[in-house]
Amino acid sequence: MDDVHNFFRVTEEMAGLRLDKALISLWPGSSLRRRRRAFDVGAVLVDGTPRRPGFRVQAGQEVCVVESRKECCAALQDLTVLAEMELFAAVNKPAGVHSAMVAGSPEPSVEALLPGLFPDRSPLLANRLDRATSGILVVAFGREALDMHRRWEAQGLLEKRYLAWVRGVLEGELLVDRELDTAGGRRVRVLDKPAADPLRSTQVAPVRRRPGETLVSVLIRKGARHQIRAHLAWAGLPIVGDELYGEASPGGLMLHHCELSSPGLTVALPPAWDAAWTVGEA
Repeated sequence: MDDVHNFFRVTEEMAGLRLDKALISLWPGSSLRRRRRAFDVGAVLVDGTPRRPGFRVQAGQEVCVVESRKECCAALQDLTVLAEMELFAAVNKPAGVHSAMVAGSPEPSVEALLPGLFPDRSPLLANRLDRATSGILVVAFGREALDMHRRWEAQGLLEKRYLAWVRGVLEGELLVDRELDTAGGRRVRVLDKPAADPLRSTQVAPVRRRPGETLVSVLIRKGARHQIRAHLAWAGLPIVGDELYGEASPGGLMLHHCELSSPGLTVALPPAWDAAWTVGEA
């Protein structure tokens, strides 16, 4: 069974931190038990050398965590079926794992596990979430069901609601309808013009606040790659823990797909990091 190599780069903000503390941000979605196991077996390397938890990291250093594929699959132990119907089902995706299989990558994915969850049902992944995002994934049983789901999305019949902690204070509702440039590169650019497809807008409303941060409810109907992350950052409200559009945080990316409503399926899943959320508390 091949090993899985998780590579990370230490940022300027992490310089001087203990390695075990830095790893919380560098390895989002990993549990304390999983990180301790990696240290115990000497599988946490800094610039190629095994290091202990108390090692002080410096900006620019490369951190690599080597896991067996079996241990890496343990990150998916919380994967459960939320709903199952004739044509569709919904499962929860933990943060820190891929939705879809990645060509050439040995890391596990939700998509690879679908045949085991739904034997003899021809399960197909109908949506994707970023690796660091948690929440609802839709499964279509067969190509016809998948095409049906895509038609509903193209017609604006899907409602996909997310919860996110963002940096900054949002006083009222906000609509971001800017065009996105998703071609090439890790980051998606927000262009200074209205979206060509009005369904690719991001509706944001405050739920509650804490000092310097706001829990927001985000509604989209037809998403694009990094749409919520890029739109919120463009609006001056980067998501807590978003190292690509903001800055890393010990808790990882605070973005969760919590509700889905479609003609064929309705399901809700509170985030593990804020299970007591209630829309309208702001």
